[in-house]
Amino acid sequence: MSSVVDDDGFQLVKGRKKKGVEKDLLVSGSGSGDNNLDNSSSSVKVASNAMGTTKAKVPFHIASIPRPQDEYKILVNNSNQPFEHVWLQRSEDGSTLIHPLEKLSVTDFIDKTVSDVEPVKPPPVESTSFKLVQDVKDLKELAAKLRDTNEFAVDLEHNHYRSFQGLTCLMQISTRAEDFIEDTLKLRVQIGPYL
Repeated sequence: MSSVVDDDGFQLVKGRKKKGVEKDLLVSGSGSGDNNLDNSSSSVKVASNAMGTTKAKVPFHIASIPRPQDEYKILVNNSNQPFEHVWLQRSEDGSTLIHPLEKLSVTDFIDKTVSDVEPVKPPPVESTSFKLVQDVKDLKELAAKLRDTNEFAVDLEHNHYRSFQGLTCLMQISTRAEDFIEDTLKLRVQIGPYL
C-alpha cells in the first residue's frame, strides 16, 4: 500500500481493498490524461479512481482548528493508563476512588409513590424553549430550574479529536418544557459545584 501526500496536507492512500481487488486512485499529474481531481468550490478535494468513482480527500488533522485543551486551558492526560477521574473522593485508605453514586442503592432511584402512570407525550419542538448555557450566570439559573423539576433527561457528547482519552464537550439537558445545551469545555470547572 502506498500513499501520496500533497503540499496542502492531504494524504491520499492507494492500495488494495479488503477483498484483494486492487483499486489505484489516480491523482492529477501522476498518470494518464483521464485523471480527474475535482477542485470545485467545496473545501474537500475529490479524487477519481480508474473506475470513475470518486472519494473525498480528508485531512487527518486540520491545523486551523485549535485543540480544546489548549483553547480552554484543560490539563489532559494522554498516557496509556486507565481513566482516573480527578474530582472523585478517595476511600479511607486512599487506594480506590469512590463515585458518589456508589454510596447509593438501586432502590434509591425508584420512586415508590408512583403507580401506573400514563406516558406523557413531549410538546412539539416549536413550542419548546431552548437555552445555550455558556457562562456561570446561566449555569446557576439552570441549576435552580432543575431543583424545581421532578424529571429531566441528560445526554453527553464526547470529543476525542487530538486527545487520547477525550473530553466531555457538550451536555444536553431536557425538562418537559425546556431544552438546555451546556458548553462543558468552557464551564468545565464550574459544572461540578453547580450541578
